[in-house]
Amino acid sequence: MRLKLVLLAVTAVALCAGGCERRTEVSASAGGAYFSSGKDGASGGSGAGSVRIGAPVRDGGLTYRVTGVRPGPRRIGAERPQGQYVQVHLAVTNRGRRARDIGAPPKLIAGGQRYAADLGATFALGDRAGPLFEEIGPGETIRGAVVYDIPRRARPAAVDLGGTRIRLRR
Repeated sequence: MRLKLVLLAVTAVALCAGGCERRTEVSASAGGAYFSSGKDGASGGSGAGSVRIGAPVRDGGLTYRVTGVRPGPRRIGAERPQGQYVQVHLAVTNRGRRARDIGAPPKLIAGGQRYAADLGATFALGDRAGPLFEEIGPGETIRGAVVYDIPRRARPAAVDLGGTRIRLRR
């Protein structure tokens, strides 16, 4: 387990060496409030496009669902944000026939920019982050949180799963 966390952290650092892909490409406007859908099984689709929070989105053999977005604490362990922490709560189901992991966490779009997960802060959450970075067995669903460090005045607009964006506002 410890080796897996170290390998994941090294991979994240390598991916973020180019500035963590902060580029403009959001269609939603900045502003709005954080909220939790309060639903555990909203209907929704998959594929390219945009869906609302709570809707299931398929990405390969995994199905993702954003179950909530909350402002993070001012610090997590010894970690402090450069701006503000935001916690995105996910439920991920393995629809395949073999164990899988989520690989790189989805990007968060806020203030017109894309942000990679802050893995140091996410791992500092410990058990509160849940088992998102462990293998998911066939048919299993895991729940957990991913932490992002975004500018202080930015508001989360969407989670980017590659081909599909999950809008975080009503």
